[in-house]
Amino acid sequence: MKVAIYAGSFNPWHQGHEDILIKALKIFDKIIVLQGHNPKKLEHKDKSFLEVCKRHENKVEAGVFNGLLADVVKEVKPDALIRGLRNGYDLEYEANLQYWNEDLGVECPTVYFICDRKLTHISSSALREYENLKLT
Repeated sequence: MKVAIYAGSFNPWHQGHEDILIKALKIFDKIIVLQGHNPKKLEHKDKSFLEVCKRHENKVEAGVFNGLLADVVKEVKPDALIRGLRNGYDLEYEANLQYWNEDLGVECPTVYFICDRKLTHISSSALREYENLKLT
């Protein structure tokens, strides 16, 4: 059984995240979706990703973590990490994360999925900004 971890702040979970999850489900037998705490991104933890994971309950587990993803990876020992890319800026950012994970002893590969073209403009940060503007 091929198991992967798909980790992110997912605040909020959006169509781009689900697009990556659906693509990854075609390759992996089980995906563990983990919402991590990122103090720069999270004012609160959006739990909408839990509902999405329930729709794929036979192949997807959901959870949360604090601290370093590297520590979770060492404990779970997945076959891969899943990351989504929208553009070249994401690739540069994700490459740096991968190098940090390697320096921290993560030995599993990172598998990158490019999101659907029509979703490249969507980001959790932009959605939060939009919601804040609507509230004022």
